[in-house]
Amino acid sequence: MANSLRQATLSSIRWAAVLQVARGLLNILIAFVLVRLLDQADFGLVALVTSILVLMATVVDLGFGAALIQKREISKADISTAFVANLILGLTLTIIVTITAPLIAKFWNEPRLTNVLIVSSTLLTIRVFSSVPMALYERELNLKTVTHVTINSVLVGSVIKVILAWMGYGVWSLVAGELATQAISAFLLRSGLRHSLSIRFVNGASFRDLFRFGRSMALTNLLNNLSQNVDVLVVGKLVSSSMLGIYSISLTISSLLGSVLNAVVQRVSFSAFSRVQDDAAKLRKAYLEALRYSTLIAVPPTIGLALVSDEFVRVFLSSRWEEAIPVIRILAIFAAANALGGALWGQVLKAKGQVNLLLWMSVVRVVALPLAILTGSPWGIIGICTGIAVYALIFRFVYQFVVNQYLEISMSDFFRMVMPSLLNSLAMSCSILLTGSILHQLQADPILMLVVKASTGVTTVAGVMLFFGRRDFTTLWNAVAPQSLHLHGSYWGQGMGVKE
Repeated sequence: MANSLRQATLSSIRWAAVLQVARGLLNILIAFVLVRLLDQADFGLVALVTSILVLMATVVDLGFGAALIQKREISKADISTAFVANLILGLTLTIIVTITAPLIAKFWNEPRLTNVLIVSSTLLTIRVFSSVPMALYERELNLKTVTHVTINSVLVGSVIKVILAWMGYGVWSLVAGELATQAISAFLLRSGLRHSLSIRFVNGASFRDLFRFGRSMALTNLLNNLSQNVDVLVVGKLVSSSMLGIYSISLTISSLLGSVLNAVVQRVSFSAFSRVQDDAAKLRKAYLEALRYSTLIAVPPTIGLALVSDEFVRVFLSSRWEEAIPVIRILAIFAAANALGGALWGQVLKAKGQVNLLLWMSVVRVVALPLAILTGSPWGIIGICTGIAVYALIFRFVYQFVVNQYLEISMSDFFRMVMPSLLNSLAMSCSILLTGSILHQLQADPILMLVVKASTGVTTVAGVMLFFGRRDFTTLWNAVAPQSLHLHGSYWGQGMGVKE
């Protein structure tokens, strides 16, 4: 029984990783297509609407999805009560948003926001039909089905976005594509569900039981989502929709690899850390190993992308997005700071049961990040992004200090683990800058410059790791290469200097 549960858990982790990587890469690919078809203001509008609706969707859920996953045993009454309660709240908030949309648009000084928000608010109701089924699939560790459904629905929605954008529907192509994605996802998840949903099973006892657990989870999720979207909400108030669109796309580009890696790490590390939460030495070692290898993967590409941002924008986004070049470079600092283990500290604290501490950290972000944005706002979008980058650097180490206390590690342990990635990034930066200088003097084509500079950076990182960090290179190679190409004689964490 224990072995079968372990196999199911490992399988769910693998499928979770596949889901995050596939969805992240698909979204990035579609974004590259859409930026050539749509205006910056279209992306700004959708970013603002998405941030608003994400917060409301958290309220709609009431934490009932997490409650269904957490309960030892669930009944038909629990399932139906969760669905009906979410549906009523979803419909209520959809009506509220429809009525208040003109006021919301006036607050953000964007008249076009009214109609986009009214139509998009139907997502609050549509998502209800997938939230309970999603929770039940996750409860059963059936993430294979969730992965297939999500990828298929995102793929269809993305095709709709591209077709409508090509036909000239502008921001409505993004809205229609997202509506289609959520509707297809809800239909597929619900059609494969074995459990029945009926209003006759709804009762007050189930509601109180679910709400008792769900309310704290709903508050946690609300603060987390607010902390993740507060930058868009504040920046959208300070700049035009076009500038917000530039900010949104630039943030996506600067965090290309880091966002995908962080999503996988968050899924996988929580499970891994939870298994050894009662063994301080093993938890400490697991955290430091994860920190070392996640930074080796994420930090150099994040910095490298900033160094090739000029050519990257001209090749993939077109000259209409040239204003994004300096924004990408500055936000790369923000992304690099997050790549220094930013996806790990929250998972460690969750594994240790420090949920209240995570709440306070979210509160700190909700307060500190807007202050940083407002401080830089007199200097326009560049000042705003600089404020965000400074915030990221300062609070990355503040949060790290807190984690260190619970893991009983020092800041020197932290720097020892991230130093290889920083040295690799330094060597890579020097090689890219030198190559770029030569190519610039030769007035090379942007495509050629991008290919040569990127190849130089990858070769430098691989070479430095191969000659000065062979054990790290071997470990990472064995983790991603096909079985037939594995290098033998190495194991996870060997020779890293991680203390037991």
